Amino acid sequence: MPVFNQPLTEQSFKEMTAGQEEAAFAAWRSVPPRVTCRVAFWAEVTIQHIKAGVIQEAFWLAANGGRTESGEERIDRALQLQTEGATGAKLMDDCVRTILRRMSGLPTVRGNRSVFVNPSFGRAWWRERLVNRIAARDGSESKRALSNVVRYNQEYWERLVSMIVSRGSVLGSVDVQDAFVNALAKHLQAQKKSPLRQANSLPPVLRRFSNIAASRELGVLEFAEIGELAGTLFGQIAEMESRSGSTS
Repeated sequence: MPVFNQPLTEQSFKEMTAGQEEAAFAAWRSVPPRVTCRVAFWAEVTIQHIKAGVIQEAFWLAANGGRTESGEERIDRALQLQTEGATGAKLMDDCVRTILRRMSGLPTVRGNRSVFVNPSFGRAWWRERLVNRIAARDGSESKRALSNVVRYNQEYWERLVSMIVSRGSVLGSVDVQDAFVNALAKHLQAQKKSPLRQANSLPPVLRRFSNIAASRELGVLEFAEIGELAGTLFGQIAEMESRSGSTS
């Protein structure tokens, strides 16, 4: 794989911009999904970028949460507290887990979704692959609208991935995945204050969508037909949630 050729800071490595994710996918587009779904692959990619100096300091991988504490500061704090018993040991363990998540994913703790969600380079590749795949379909929303859905925030992306990974009987088909995300992009673009912008609204949406899938085989429908079913459902749920919120 070619080395990522754009400059990175500690913050942008932790959460790459849309432009950086597009560039990463463009550079690595030819790598097949059967390879990019492997934790060991992204670990090797990250290590090579440390060796090449693109990731300027290895301690970047320990950065977590907001901008207030760098990876180096977090490791230093863990080392200082290590002599004080359980608190230091817990923080050191947290640092190690963060490093592994950022480098490659940590499926033994985070489940199968980890490789799609946690490693910076892996997350970039999978998000942009999904956006490009949907955007190539006739009748899809703009790339910007699709990008906004998958990059709304980390929790939102993780919920979407969890739905796809854990509910193969409903979202196992690529056509269904694409139509579902495209319909969500269309809904959120049209309704700026939709309650579906909240990550915790996605599990109830999936349950309702599963009920539809139980009564018909979604995989045999056209992209537009699946999108219409999903869009109608999103509108109904958003209206119900809005009414519930206004009466509470």
